[in-house]
Parts: sequence; C-alpha cells; structure tokens
Amino acid sequence: MKSSRKYMTAVVAGAFAASIIALTGCGANQAGAAAVLGDQRISESELNEQVQALLSAQGLTAQDSSAALVTNTLDRMITANLVQQLADREGVVVGQGEIDVIRLQYVAQAGGQAELETLLLQQGVLAEDVDEIIKLNLQVSKIGEKLVPGVEAEVQGGAVFVAASDLSIELGTEVAPRFGTWDPENLSIGPVANNVSAPLGVDLGQG
Repeated sequence: MKSSRKYMTAVVAGAFAASIIALTGCGANQAGAAAVLGDQRISESELNEQVQALLSAQGLTAQDSSAALVTNTLDRMITANLVQQLADREGVVVGQGEIDVIRLQYVAQAGGQAELETLLLQQGVLAEDVDEIIKLNLQVSKIGEKLVPGVEAEVQGGAVFVAASDLSIELGTEVAPRFGTWDPENLSIGPVANNVSAPLGVDLGQG
C-alpha cells in the first residue's frame, strides 16, 4: 500500500484511480427517493441525515449546504451501493479484521487520529464512516481480482469501473430530477435538467 498523503486522500474520496484500485412518482420519482437502483433505493431522509451530519461535523448549519455538497454526497452513496451489489453478486466478503488493519494504516499515514479525521472531513467523509470507505476499497480490490485475476491493479480497477457502470445501466439507476441526472458511464451525477430547479441543499427539517 502506498504511504503518501495523496494516496490516502484519493482513497477516502472514493475515486477510481489506476494506482489505488478505488472507485469513487416510480423509480427515482418515488416519493421520498433521492435515488433508485433496481429494487433498492436511497431515501431523501438518508441523504438528509448524511448531509446534516457532515455540516455539523464541520461546524456549519443547514444554511451552509450547497448543491455540490448534496450531489457529491448522493454520488458517493450511489457508488457505494453499486459496489455492494457487485460484491454480493461476486461473493466478495470483507471482514472486520481486514478493515481494522487498513484503518490503523490510515491513522499512521495521516499522522494521528485527529489528523485523519480532519483529512476525512476535507474529503466530505465523516470520521465514523471511515470503516465503510475502507470496506468499499477492499471490495473493489477483491472484485477486481475476481473479474480479471492476476493482472495489474490498473486493469483490475478499470474492470470494476466498467462492471459498476454496466450494473448501473442494468438496474436503470435514476436520481430524483432535482438532484441532477445520473450518468452511468461515468458513475456520476450530471447537471440538473434546465426545467428543474437545482437544489441549494436538502430539506434538513424533513425525515
């Protein structure tokens, strides 16, 4: 594992990079659904809670929310869901012991627990979510080895990205129009349609 700060920053951000094998009505119009992935959904309540927790951890208020914060948070939640579904299909399991080992490495790389928490917040990740980020990266690594065993990390990472994109298309992944338009080929949320008002933030007062 690389020990550089740049490496860990990329990992906790959940970005796909060759060197780290990491990812970053009905349907999405279902009442209260921020995103729908096949028979699974990410509720606006879940999104609200995540955004509110991030704002609170950063010492900010609901008025400090932004469209970028909301869409980045939802984007990360969708990607994590797709990776989990891929892991389930491939029979990939990540144990807590594996997560604990990587977490200790993260702390050492950051220079301490407090420094790690600061770095996580800079990437829009709550300190208490670090295990989920580590799990995501381990899942990606293991899925890559399943899909294209014995090849370079760059090839495995690319294979997982393609698999996640294909799965997203298969599931008909959608986001609620006010959050933007899901782009399965790039695994990201695109701009809000011209006839829909962009969200300056989620309604933190609703469940």
